[in-house]
Amino acid sequence: MYKIIVADDNLLTIQALQATVPWEEWGFQLVGCAENGIDALSQLSLYHPDIAILDINMPGMTGLEVAKQLLESKERILFIFLTAYDEFSYAQTALQIGAFDYLLKPLDNEALKEILLRAGEKLDRERQTADMRSKLRSEYENWAGHLLLDGINGVNRSVTELEDMLQQEWRPAGYELMLISTTDFLPQERVEQLTDQIRQCLSCQETSYQFKYVHARIKEGFLILLVFQKIQIMRDYDLASLKIANRIVDTGRTLDTDLFVGVSDFSERSLDALPKVYEEAVFSAESRFFLENKTVIHYKSITSKSFRNEYTLSRKMQDMFRVLYTEPWDFTDLLEEFIELIVQETCYDVKYVKNIFMQIAFTITCSMQERNTGDCPLKSMDTILEDMRRIDSMQSIITYIRTYTAQTIGQLRPDNSQMSCQGRKVLDFINTHYMENITLCDVAEDAGISESHLCRVLKKETGESFVNILNKIRIQKAQKLLQKGDLKVYEIAEIVGFSNYAYFYQVFKKITGCSPKEYH
Repeated sequence: MYKIIVADDNLLTIQALQATVPWEEWGFQLVGCAENGIDALSQLSLYHPDIAILDINMPGMTGLEVAKQLLESKERILFIFLTAYDEFSYAQTALQIGAFDYLLKPLDNEALKEILLRAGEKLDRERQTADMRSKLRSEYENWAGHLLLDGINGVNRSVTELEDMLQQEWRPAGYELMLISTTDFLPQERVEQLTDQIRQCLSCQETSYQFKYVHARIKEGFLILLVFQKIQIMRDYDLASLKIANRIVDTGRTLDTDLFVGVSDFSERSLDALPKVYEEAVFSAESRFFLENKTVIHYKSITSKSFRNEYTLSRKMQDMFRVLYTEPWDFTDLLEEFIELIVQETCYDVKYVKNIFMQIAFTITCSMQERNTGDCPLKSMDTILEDMRRIDSMQSIITYIRTYTAQTIGQLRPDNSQMSCQGRKVLDFINTHYMENITLCDVAEDAGISESHLCRVLKKETGESFVNILNKIRIQKAQKLLQKGDLKVYEIAEIVGFSNYAYFYQVFKKITGCSPKEYH
């Protein structure tokens, strides 16, 4: 039911409209009546009606002045004017400023009904169009977010499609990528609320900084691709992204949530470097552990000379986290290298180092929980926090992280001599036939066991699934071939058993942390 306000300085006209017009029967609701232009403007601003029926000549403000002021403020109201025969020129003016229609006095209810029904049909069409546009916009945003997720994982066709979409829609001048994360555990309801608030924050700044954005959620947090539309110097893009990021952090505070934003370097026009840009955003976000009281970190500032040592530490820490999820038995060696870097620098205080190693302990727990071996005594986040509160020396912190690593990651170090005959036979078969299109069924048949039993054997003795073991073996072989440098990347992919180059690229990057071309 559409809302209507009527304004006329003739009290008899108002009373007649109230008493004789069956508003609700026609599908409308009369929400207010005014006797002059100023009162009409006040009620229109208060009730936000769909239709306003205004007398053209009223004291204080004319109906034309009221309509013009509201139309300039972008209020979406249909205006119908009341006019006498000798005011017909006013009616023409009303139509010129965007009025829907006009009625001649004295009022005829049938004529009013005909105009209102047409107004209702127009409003129906506008609502349907708005709903359709909203649905299309939602589908567009969802698809763009899907392409963004594929693109950061190196799926070239998705990068190309996303770039084509953005070129047609927004004509980008360049891009910067943000990773928004939090150390708090948020329930799904809070995540939804925070997502809405971040999007509102971004939408409020689009005009000021002349950008649009594509968004997606990942395990690490919220991913925002800023699409700048105005050509300007690079420094201005960086400043704009930092201001936008700081507003996002402020938005988090209003919801009692501490947010951290890592911002990539600027990428001009092309999205070809999207995987690299994503790595920069992740690296910037993770560098907060080395920069106290920093909530917004730009990649350019981290790589500057003044932050050279923090840059080295952050890179090493990123390597450690990657290994935790791919080849955890190599983690201890990287940890010792990291500890050596910390010890060499005398400028770090206990609180600073404690925060760093506390994050490493958290990540060990999370990675082990994902492996779900059940063989290691894992500490909860609360337990780690409590343990760290009691530690007051650098050496105690180092001892703590070494002990926790030995109790957890140390138990995963592969030792083929302790594997069952069945386990060794399975691994031997995979190592011999990795270049073929082998399946779980093929391996189980060779081992003389069922597929489900094979999965249990692999999980128990290696902590890995069949697919993960096969992929790691293939990638290790690919690395050796890439080092020789006498074959093309797609040729190597086929040799080691990958029939799909895009999938090879994705797996290689996930396991090694770089693309095949970068490794080469």
